[in-house]
Amino acid sequence: MGHVVLKGKGDINEIADFLMDGMISLTSTPPQKIHREIGTNEFILLIFEKHFLRNNSRATLTVLINRDADELIIDAIGSGGGTGVIFNFSFGANSSFAYRVAEVLQPKGFKILSENGG
Repeated sequence: MGHVVLKGKGDINEIADFLMDGMISLTSTPPQKIHREIGTNEFILLIFEKHFLRNNSRATLTVLINRDADELIIDAIGSGGGTGVIFNFSFGANSSFAYRVAEVLQPKGFKILSENGG
């Protein structure tokens, strides 16, 4: 799995829509969006899926956008995209899927807090 954490500012709905627009060319199906408010926190969960013909597999990208006051923390986790029972050879698909979120959001001022390629 690939995991990227970003931090920035902006309206949570506008950032979610901007991200969905920026990712749509990479996905096989329309993204799923879940929006929740709990107390003073607001969350948006986005799930993207992509099919890879080269190895007949699917990768998913799960993005959690958390708003607390005027700050947004975004967790992007790419998974799947590999083949094999014992060894999961993803050819880096899951990590590149997660890093694409950073590429889309950095022009909006988002900074990477941490990253873990897998």
